[in-house]
Amino acid sequence: MEIEGFTSFSFQCNQPFSLRKFQYFLDNQLPSSVYRAKGILCFEESEITHVFHLSGKRFTLEDSDRNRERKNKVVLIGKDIDHGTLEKQIEACISSSI
Repeated sequence: MEIEGFTSFSFQCNQPFSLRKFQYFLDNQLPSSVYRAKGILCFEESEITHVFHLSGKRFTLEDSDRNRERKNKVVLIGKDIDHGTLEKQIEACISSSI
């Protein structure tokens, strides 16, 4: 969906992310044109799911107190973002040790 250049990008997968790879994505690859993101994430390094919020360059990752299915679901909102590049970068966060 696009409104005046603003778009949203959704990503889902059944495999856990590597926490190190996801942190690298946030620190080094996330475009500055992504203003907001939220999601439910699971990591190979943790048995629980986590609630993820991003606003600007600040983000929080909180433990979920609900018993959720171990899936990753994230939505990013920004202006003129390249969906193909974002998809490749987020797919690279998937743990390779499964």
